[in-house]
Amino acid sequence: MEYEGELVAVIKTETKNISEEKALDCVAGYTLGNDISERTWQKTDRTLWRAKSADTFKPMGPAIVSGIDPMNQQIEVRINGKTVSSYNTRGMIFSVAQYLSRMSRYVTLHPGDIVWFGCDAATLPALQPGDLVEVVNDAIGVPAAVDPAGQIVALLRRDAEGAAAIGVLVDLRPHAVDLAVALAELEPVGALAFALAHRRAAGRQRYEQEREGALSRL
Repeated sequence: MEYEGELVAVIKTETKNISEEKALDCVAGYTLGNDISERTWQKTDRTLWRAKSADTFKPMGPAIVSGIDPMNQQIEVRINGKTVSSYNTRGMIFSVAQYLSRMSRYVTLHPGDIVWFGCDAATLPALQPGDLVEVVNDAIGVPAAVDPAGQIVALLRRDAEGAAAIGVLVDLRPHAVDLAVALAELEPVGALAFALAHRRAAGRQRYEQEREGALSRL
């Protein structure tokens, strides 16, 4: 089980065959995601649906932020408070606009759809039960999730109910809005809204308190 800290775009308008020049106009904003990956399944399965999409995988948050340059975002991953990965999106081989434009040739994008853009560098060390994983970006905030294994599933579900380490820095980020509110306005469809609509703002102070509590239990 490994982490992948990624930039994620949230689509705001129905989009088909959009040009690269206009591609970013279809984006409501950006958030962060941890593309939890089960590498054994990934190596042995013919497709990636199980390795990438099992229950509790792909936590996202803590807010959707507009008005930022998606091609100049520093993204950091911490495990139990220690930085294990750090990269800037300007190193992407294909830009966010290129991804969205090419994708829209074949797939119609709908309001509430989410597009993940991958990560850079190694995704080690492998996660252990109880690890606290944080994906960090100055503009968006710090979503946190506990490794979804065994007894830790209960903690992750508690997070989704807004009682643990999910921090939404609405008061500190002028462009940030709560995920639940933003996605409700976008009328997201189907599974693409899977775990987002019921995550509520916890605030920076609460997040810091819960983070310290989680670290103290390790």
